[in-house]
Amino acid sequence: QAAAKDLMYLGAGAAALVTGAVLLAEKWAAAGTAIFDASEKTGISASKLSGLRATTQVLDESFHSLTVTMSRMGKNIAIGVDQPAGELGKTLQRLMGGQQELTRLGLLPMEERIAAVTKKIFALNDVGQQNILLTAMAGRGYNEVRSTLRELGIQGYDPLIARAKQLGQYFDEQSAA
Repeated sequence: QAAAKDLMYLGAGAAALVTGAVLLAEKWAAAGTAIFDASEKTGISASKLSGLRATTQVLDESFHSLTVTMSRMGKNIAIGVDQPAGELGKTLQRLMGGQQELTRLGLLPMEERIAAVTKKIFALNDVGQQNILLTAMAGRGYNEVRSTLRELGIQGYDPLIARAKQLGQYFDEQSAA
């Protein structure tokens, strides 16, 4: 009878482990899908989005909101680069330091454009000016993910990617797909 109880407990423990493993695999798959979808939407690589996703989790912000914000930011930067005489173009020229810098910005991949603009914005000492530029580039929704954008602007992608790896939440292009 004792052996039967031991087997029952062992079976229950094994079932709990399997259930936990399945739940973990489902969470991992959902995270990979979210990163893959965000990469498609924003033009940012899965590895960099892994760092951003881990940062949103650490800072208790929404990865979905970040994806929407960065997508909007990418579109507005592209408009500003393509139309330097327009409102966004003039704003970017002032921020980046002139037409030549705006042209250089246009040569970068989208993920680097977003990082460069974010870095310039958070290098400003005036929080009000930061907010005006963030609104112009990312819309009002930026405020929901301001801390994550600030981390990107100050640190760049590499420390954020290192954070994702440290937390076991790193995805490259292949694993996200």
